[in-house]
Amino acid sequence: MKIQAHFTSKDNKLFFLDGRECSSLSNSIKMSAADCNQSVLIEENSFFIINLSWQLIGKSEDSYDEAFLAGLRDFLKKMDSLSSFAVIDVVSDSALTEESQKDDFIASIKHCARRIKDCSSVIGFVIPKEVERETFCSALLEKHSHYIFFSSDNDVLQNDKIVRL
Repeated sequence: MKIQAHFTSKDNKLFFLDGRECSSLSNSIKMSAADCNQSVLIEENSFFIINLSWQLIGKSEDSYDEAFLAGLRDFLKKMDSLSSFAVIDVVSDSALTEESQKDDFIASIKHCARRIKDCSSVIGFVIPKEVERETFCSALLEKHSHYIFFSSDNDVLQNDKIVRL
């Protein structure tokens, strides 16, 4: 299922498809993915930055937490119905020193993206500082061409398609 994009990026800024700049991102509600459940009040047309720990996803193929990911999907589907949007910020919780750790980290994020692939509320992902930008973006764009990427790192922002967070 291909999701229709709601946003585009240019000059490190986020825009609605009609060309209006999206300033709502600066007023985003920040929350932990561990707190995403059906009892959370979501106002219509709201924006969230959801911090997602690698630990919550699962660190390898045999440890992915499908129940957690299903709950996250349910929360994001609730956002869909309210025309609200989210940026997912996955953090590793520890230094990634080995290339294999970085590969496992990206694989976990890709798995998460597959589980929430039908959620139109997901604008995209923050590029984790622990991995190389091109590798990360390429891995997710492979199946999710509508995603926008975000960063606060000035080196990463030299690519004007990355949105300043």
